[in-house]
Amino acid sequence: MAKDQSYEKRILEAGERLIKHSHPDADGFRYISTKDFIEGKLTKIGFVYNDDTGIRKPGFNYIYDRGGNYSYFRNADELVTNLGLLQNRPGIFESVVAPTNVPGLLALLYFLLLGAVFLIWREVPTEMWSPFMVILGFYFGTKAPSQLKPKALDA
Repeated sequence: MAKDQSYEKRILEAGERLIKHSHPDADGFRYISTKDFIEGKLTKIGFVYNDDTGIRKPGFNYIYDRGGNYSYFRNADELVTNLGLLQNRPGIFESVVAPTNVPGLLALLYFLLLGAVFLIWREVPTEMWSPFMVILGFYFGTKAPSQLKPKALDA
């Protein structure tokens, strides 16, 4: 990643503010590195602080920047624990119209059509069940192989 002095200065100031909440006595803040990470940037900031016994120790924390929204992590374990929170989740509409859901969506819409036909005519013509069964069979046929494949065990 190319060096951007203004970004380094901004993220260091934000990091200093965030780190001071958990280490009020911290000082000697220094920028270590920034890497592209998930949907933003992950910056490592070093500092010096007093441990529980009062001894000055070096430390570092992580600041995750997603478009100016900063998240603070005290260590790599905390970062890994919260990885799922860093990703944007697709909304309901994006989930429904995802290419993997199209056969299921078609089956649902066709089933609703069959329900409407039943409510109007009190019976559903046999010819209307065949396309529904084809769509339903395709839906389950494409889902089943990936779920039924035996997984190889690593030795």
